[in-house]
Amino acid sequence: RELASWESCFVAIATVNGLALVVKEYAEPWAGWLAPRWARWVLWGSVLTLLTIPSLVVVAEESYGSGRALPLVALAAALGAGYWYFRRRARDLLSITFGALSVCAVVLTAIGTTILDEELMLIVFGVIVLAVFSAATFWLRWLGSAMERERQHE
Repeated sequence: RELASWESCFVAIATVNGLALVVKEYAEPWAGWLAPRWARWVLWGSVLTLLTIPSLVVVAEESYGSGRALPLVALAAALGAGYWYFRRRARDLLSITFGALSVCAVVLTAIGTTILDEELMLIVFGVIVLAVFSAATFWLRWLGSAMERERQHE
């Protein structure tokens, strides 16, 4: 008998990494050894990876019932909290970029599972991939400029 689904295991490990990130960010002013940004990026990247992988499987299999949507809900919550924190508090564009990459992967998986029935659709999907990543790039460039303007006005 299975104690827990692999999706819930991924969410649990992501939660542990997320709590480590919260502790790191909270304790950083008092513990100088926590100051390097690479630690933030490793922890945040692991949280997003651990939540994105099962989310992609759920979306690809279109199996949202019986609690399988947990990774999607957890990913949405992490992305929302991460965007707020990295936009307003830490002001870290690379961390926001990690979130945008995760969103692109989920969106493209959702689109791909609905249109990839014919060979011609592969070409169409290539254009969609370019469009999604271009939109993310333009948004991130705009956001980076806005964050830079905010830093200059402080």
